[in-house]
Amino acid sequence: MRSSSTGTLRATVKAVEDGYWRWNFTGTTTTGPAKATGDYVDVRP
Repeated sequence: MRSSSTGTLRATVKAVEDGYWRWNFTGTTTTGPAKATGDYVDVRP
């Protein structure tokens, strides 16, 4: 996973099944939690 100086996140992973994928940050003592909108991934054989 990588993040830019503006906080943009990027990761490359191999999806093995169809479904929704999204970022989920549980938060810290200085930053509140955040959950991104999901993106649907359709895995093809």
